[in-house]
Amino acid sequence: MSLYGKSKVIAIVKKELAPLMKIIGIDTIFVAENRNDALNVLEKAVKDRDIGVVVIQRSLAKDISLLEFQSIGLYPSIITIPDSSEDLSEPPKAFYRDLIRRFIGYEVYLE
Repeated sequence: MSLYGKSKVIAIVKKELAPLMKIIGIDTIFVAENRNDALNVLEKAVKDRDIGVVVIQRSLAKDISLLEFQSIGLYPSIITIPDSSEDLSEPPKAFYRDLIRRFIGYEVYLE
């Protein structure tokens, strides 16, 4: 474990995004084909004391209540990444504002 606590970053993605996660330096990558695969990995990740951040594709987390997993404890932080054409057409400001609001609890306006 690192000096600052949780240190491991994992990704739960579809097969197409696995190489990108490897390139950006994610420690462990789990390939999930559907929601059930993603849910199984997420349940195990929440119980692992070494995992600090879980990156999951938004399409895999669509029907999963991520708030239930976040309420279990402070770690891991679960971050969804946009992956559909609707998500990618959304302005980046809205995505980051929602992400910041979830993690610090305040509304932040980006210019």
